[in-house]
Amino acid sequence: MKEMYYSNFSKPMYENIDKLIALGKIHGKKIILFGLNSSSYVIRDYLAEQGFNITAYIDNNEKKRAAFKEKIPAYSPEEMKQVYGLNKIVILIISKYYQAMKAQLESMGYKENRDIFQVIDMNDLEKYVDYSDILNMREIGAAELKEIQMALLRYMKNICEDKGLRYYLCGGTLLGAIRHKGYIPWDDDIDVVMPMADYKKFIKTINEMDDDYQVLSLYGHQKIFHGFYARLLCPDTLMKTWVYPCWETIGINIDIFPLFGLPEGEEEADRFATEMEELHVRCSEEFIKYLKPSKNFYKLQKDILERMEWFEFDKSRDIAYLFSRHKKKEIMPRDIYENSIMTEFEGELYPIPVGYDEYLRRLFGDHYMELPPEKERMSVHNYRAFVDKNWKFNC
Repeated sequence: MKEMYYSNFSKPMYENIDKLIALGKIHGKKIILFGLNSSSYVIRDYLAEQGFNITAYIDNNEKKRAAFKEKIPAYSPEEMKQVYGLNKIVILIISKYYQAMKAQLESMGYKENRDIFQVIDMNDLEKYVDYSDILNMREIGAAELKEIQMALLRYMKNICEDKGLRYYLCGGTLLGAIRHKGYIPWDDDIDVVMPMADYKKFIKTINEMDDDYQVLSLYGHQKIFHGFYARLLCPDTLMKTWVYPCWETIGINIDIFPLFGLPEGEEEADRFATEMEELHVRCSEEFIKYLKPSKNFYKLQKDILERMEWFEFDKSRDIAYLFSRHKKKEIMPRDIYENSIMTEFEGELYPIPVGYDEYLRRLFGDHYMELPPEKERMSVHNYRAFVDKNWKFNC
């Protein structure tokens, strides 16, 4: 198996802040952070270490502003202008929506590189990725990547059937199975979900087998992996991925997400989900903040992993995987997974939850069978994939 590692983007962010300080762009000005999010909080702390205190946050989300608990005020951009005007303001932005945020501020009279500064360009993160380890490897395209992913899914199917483990296609892979009988045409990954007990047994089974396959997870790989899910890897391959807040070097893979139980009652389940989300945000902040993971980062990881096993999947009314972009939409009745049915995916049959229609409606809306607008038909993943030059298809 190739060497695997990951890193965050804190170093270039801090270097860009240092440049703004050196150029005198921040001195004597009211510092405003655009966005109530983990990245803003990390920049707040870094600025404090350099002797600068922020004046306020701004965010367009009224609910976020209302729920904000810091002593530092949080305004809408319009409120900020009323309070502070146009003079001696510096607005720092860390967001993939920078262009839209900049345009909003410019329409109010603020100017880029005078008042508005981008801390890191989310659309140009690849320049920080290390490619020094791809010598004697060749790059592959989407078609060959999907062949390898399908081989991994086939391998997983064989192991699960042999060991009696439950697994289901999920997310965009499930949507693709129902709407396209395979990959969504512009998608390029495979997502699978498993009840927590089956998930842990699968990880243990693969990593104890005497072959080249490996499952990367927090159960044994904390130093090289940080997600609250797992990845089944193909040997002798590398995939470089970059999406804020980190870039990774791992083998070509498929994603496996654990389903865990929630406490009884809608209010209790919602409270638990909120607490998990808050822990996850704190964990993300710790990850972004330091060049190397801190002790507190690993402590938060451990806390989250333990809570994921507080309520058994098979004894819970509601279940979820709470760390996807769908967040609380992922809270589902366990009945959705009461049984599985086999459906076609890329010419082969794989299990999906019997309640797939309710699942897809909850995540993608009632019109999930309709194609999205053409401008939205694009991959959300940034990657380049490689195999050894003499690599033979053995996944």
